[in-house]
Amino acid sequence: MRMVNVSLDPGTQTYADLLKGVDDGLLLEAPASYSLDDKRQNFHFSTQAARVIKNGKLEGYVRGVAFQSLTPAFWGRCDGVADDWELHGFLSCAKGEPLQLMRVGHGAAHARFRDVPIEVTD
Repeated sequence: MRMVNVSLDPGTQTYADLLKGVDDGLLLEAPASYSLDDKRQNFHFSTQAARVIKNGKLEGYVRGVAFQSLTPAFWGRCDGVADDWELHGFLSCAKGEPLQLMRVGHGAAHARFRDVPIEVTD
């Protein structure tokens, strides 16, 4: 079974309000790689670039940002979802052995997560 079109519904805050609520954090951009376990409980994501957030304002960029978590713990750390929303299409979502590929779409608004362990390698 595959969840082809999964979306995070828009919230009630503006994107600017989400940023204002961050004293020291990162805005993750440009995904690089991901890994999920077979049960979708543990995952690891890395990005090509991330923006530094200081006192609610975007500053410079950092590279080599990665994070991992257990799925329920990660979603439990979400404390805000913006009212913006975009649908992103992906040419392939890989699953199974032998490998199965399928086109999928995921919609999302900007979201804020607190206390997610982040690793910066560059």
